[in-house]
Amino acid sequence: MPEKQLFIIRLFLFIAGFVILLFVFFLITANADLGTADRFIWASAGSVYIAAFCPFLFSPSGKKSIFGKMPPHILLWLGAMAYIIISTVVILLVRFILPVYAAAAIQCIAVFLYAALISFVCFSKHPARKIAAPAIGTSQTIQLIKSELASLSVKMAGLPQEYNEAKKEIEINLEAVKKFLPLENNTETDIEAGILDSIRQIDQSSDVILSGGNPPSFENEVKELSSLIEKRAMKTPV
Repeated sequence: MPEKQLFIIRLFLFIAGFVILLFVFFLITANADLGTADRFIWASAGSVYIAAFCPFLFSPSGKKSIFGKMPPHILLWLGAMAYIIISTVVILLVRFILPVYAAAAIQCIAVFLYAALISFVCFSKHPARKIAAPAIGTSQTIQLIKSELASLSVKMAGLPQEYNEAKKEIEINLEAVKKFLPLENNTETDIEAGILDSIRQIDQSSDVILSGGNPPSFENEVKELSSLIEKRAMKTPV
């Protein structure tokens, strides 16, 4: 099931449960004269319900946390459990020995810490993940460039001797692209796409030559490819 639909279902269940909790509250306290401690206990119970649902409602922003190797969703559950335990202890203490103002202070601190954990785990931006996506993309493009240029080199080996200089240039380019490495940004994606287009154009021209034709722009196409590969090797944008 898509993540969006899952979120909608979880949100509906959360709202339904909260409405039930409110109904129980009004049912029990309809004719009761609630004191400050009682109001605090009910408010704490509501916050416990919300905290228990938070791991379902919020999706972590990455697969790994900076807290070692612990997955973020586990961290959310641990935070929810810690908040629930603290709130339960505070509710029990305020019923017997703890003043309401002290209990409220402890509860506010717990709410702040849990909210900070949710914000950090679910909404913080991780630079490593920003870099990873372009790096993967450019790596795939580089592999495609290497593969298609190698195939072009094999095809051009069958061209007439008058194209020997072009063959040598393609071999030099083939060695150059073997040294290409993925970049940590997308500044070179346009030039890599240009290299692929150039390789494919030369491939088409080679087919024309092998079929007896004489494309007038063949030498220029090879030089243009060499220029693009040189620019990419120097990591300069187009």
